Amino acid sequence: MDRMGREKMHSGGNVLPVPVLFLILLLLLLSLALGGCAPRRTREAVQISPGREQNQPSSPSQGDAAVHPVSEIVWTDEETGGLSGELSDGQRALIEEYLSQYYEALVTFEEPDFSELFASDAGVWRDLHEQAMAYLIGLRSMQQTDLRLAGYRSELVLEESAEISGDEENSRRITLTETSTQNFAEHPEVDSILYGIRHTFDLVQENGRWLIKGHTQWDGIFWNMIRELGEDGLEELTDGEAYFAARRETLLEEARAERELRLENRSRQDNPPAQRAEGSREEESAGAGQLIPYDREAAASYGASFVGQRNADWWDYSRQGGNCQNFVSQCLYAGGIPMDTRGDAVWKWYGEGVNEREEDRGCSASWINVDAFYQYVRENEGYGLAARTDGSYWEGNVGDVILMGPAHDLNHSVLISKVVQNAQGRTVDYLIHSNTSDVKDFPVSAYPNPRQVLVRILGWRSSGESE
Repeated sequence: MDRMGREKMHSGGNVLPVPVLFLILLLLLLSLALGGCAPRRTREAVQISPGREQNQPSSPSQGDAAVHPVSEIVWTDEETGGLSGELSDGQRALIEEYLSQYYEALVTFEEPDFSELFASDAGVWRDLHEQAMAYLIGLRSMQQTDLRLAGYRSELVLEESAEISGDEENSRRITLTETSTQNFAEHPEVDSILYGIRHTFDLVQENGRWLIKGHTQWDGIFWNMIRELGEDGLEELTDGEAYFAARRETLLEEARAERELRLENRSRQDNPPAQRAEGSREEESAGAGQLIPYDREAAASYGASFVGQRNADWWDYSRQGGNCQNFVSQCLYAGGIPMDTRGDAVWKWYGEGVNEREEDRGCSASWINVDAFYQYVRENEGYGLAARTDGSYWEGNVGDVILMGPAHDLNHSVLISKVVQNAQGRTVDYLIHSNTSDVKDFPVSAYPNPRQVLVRILGWRSSGESE
């Protein structure tokens, strides 16, 4: 069953007089003497500023502004007759102002003041948003790389606009989907894209002005803030500011603790991964059998093709707990790792129903479930996927896998698309592809999942004890 699907220069114009040519040449020489812009080089190992081990924010200079990506918020369905035309000018302006404050805070790392955007009786919701932004800024600012935004593009599609409680004139529930392209200051040439961010705005009119009464933004930051409370529990809070401030500190402390564990892990990184020959990893593989190489680039290329959309040849588990591990398993398969139906540890997909038997039917839990995949890669010593989970977190390469989750759990799986290194060749971050949530070339350090485990893919064995 094969599902891999291999997938003049022009010159012209008037001749200038000699004195003018001389002046232009003189200005050109002065410009070169004072310094100029060189084109960026795109590399699989993305390099960042020399000598930076910790994030040291500094404001972008005006000289940088010309090369930074443009920052904008657009309604992408307008030209196709989409629903956004149903919004009033005041409703549109309010949503755009909220998003503008949100993204500009990620440019400057200064917490926004949302007080003028929320209704007078929306205190708990305002508290949630202000503390969620403090959490997001705190998380990004503690990382090794500069995760401020150099630019952003927010593309909005209106899904629904409906009245609330029978009061069409003074209240609206607006549901929209956002695609967010973020350009981070360390590597502004990379478009880090988040797909399918769902927003629900409950708007009310006060004194002729539209304001936010409630807003859910379904991403990891907001979900972590209300995970233990639940959306329905918001209205029962008597002191939202204290609750969400404490929740923010708990989450940031978990992130700091896990980050320190990963930094301690760096002592094993004697040689930068980009300089280490791939073949040298073969001897690290446990178990018997010939080790066959893994096509990392093919895996990453497949991943890039199916972020924000799905391959119709496979079942989509997005509404059944998430498609992340199914997506990563497909990437590994596209990189040449064969399905494994031999022995006690199996890894396969022939259909959506779970089937752990040694037969070409159904799918194994290890193909679609993060915990089961983690168990498979740790235990499989015979035919099939060969991987390591006990090495340094910083030894990853394109096509390797990172499993992540809260401090006590692993519930999400992503594929490394690029390695981010400093000028000394030390890995300081990874860019990743993922499904549910769908992200492309996004910094893994910007994820709100503090626990992160590297699964190094060594290749696959053509024989072994489980045959």
